[in-house]
Amino acid sequence: MHRRTLLASLAAGTAGLAGCSFASGNTPADDATPTDDDTPTEPPSPTETPPDDDQQQWPEPPEEMASVVELETLSRTYAFQPIQQYTDDEARVVLWFDQTATADHPARLRGWLENGNDFENTFRLGWIPAVGRTFSRQPDGYDHEARLHLVATENNALTGGAPDLTQTDDGVWYARDGGPELPETYRMESGERVALEYYLVGEAGAPGRPTGVYEFRGDSETARVTVWDTDSPGPDGDSRFAGRSVPVLGDERTTQWYHEADDSTVAYVEPSTERVELDGLVSFEMVNNSHQGLRCGHWNLHKLVDGEWFHVAPTVHTSDCRLLAAGGRTSWSLRAFNGEAVPCGRACGSDGLTRGYLGGGEYAVVAGYGHPADASGALVELVGDAVEIVPTDDVT
Repeated sequence: MHRRTLLASLAAGTAGLAGCSFASGNTPADDATPTDDDTPTEPPSPTETPPDDDQQQWPEPPEEMASVVELETLSRTYAFQPIQQYTDDEARVVLWFDQTATADHPARLRGWLENGNDFENTFRLGWIPAVGRTFSRQPDGYDHEARLHLVATENNALTGGAPDLTQTDDGVWYARDGGPELPETYRMESGERVALEYYLVGEAGAPGRPTGVYEFRGDSETARVTVWDTDSPGPDGDSRFAGRSVPVLGDERTTQWYHEADDSTVAYVEPSTERVELDGLVSFEMVNNSHQGLRCGHWNLHKLVDGEWFHVAPTVHTSDCRLLAAGGRTSWSLRAFNGEAVPCGRACGSDGLTRGYLGGGEYAVVAGYGHPADASGALVELVGDAVEIVPTDDVT
């Protein structure tokens, strides 16, 4: 497709939309019928004379890492991230929600694809998540019918035609025919941008809209749509520590404890179990079901002894301020030993802690992400013998 032809079609397709627009700043002239040769003619509209490249107005993407909308059709919130992604072959993709789902249309993502090279390049769209790779993976615990699908609209420069959409009685949108077909490759000039626009819909016959994380996996990047219940964003499980009162941590920060969370809690640390035998493994997931990014998240292990918290590990942290985007999830694991720890090397990854000589007792794993509290934490009971300190023969 020639770029000037594309710009003309974009101007025609988006001139009537409120908010961000890909059209030029000009507006079409009113219809005029000259009565004689002396009557001046109206200037041509943008659809008749496409604007030059430097006149094309591209809206700036939000500064956040994720774009969030609350659906009007059912009690669901969508968070799409990342808003900007870069491929290994220097394609830049920018996408964010510009409208939510209503009774009239599904939720919509808009943005652009840009060639960041200083030469013409052909991009393999099928390896770019949320651009050509438009089917997501289903969340854990569901089959493929729970997938989400990005359907190109008539304003998407990569294809043509309008999708055939329909809505179920329970408010779920889907495309009858899968939507317009996207090309496998697309060639672009150096620095060229083309408009992207997609409806986010479900699979035909899918049961409602399951909550969870939907991944669009590409060659080098992964785009995600996190879905949670708008009215009940908090955890739905019961805690064995419910009703338990614990002292404030030594740094005087406020902490949102998992055992005190309810269905309205938007940020929390959820443990895989709250009681584990030593030696054992327990995992923790930080959940951000808020509309904003949380910072600065570092994980810490504390032990409760005689009504007082003692910091156990780690002894140092990196100086970076880590951000957890809206709808983000991040995991951390504890490999706990009663005696000497068994190292696991690279098998454990970097997001976790291996620690020996912990002994039985109550512990807290706390992440430095919180909303509205300063941090989020969860209690866990490690079951095992008490720690015994045995001095060496030469101690005085």
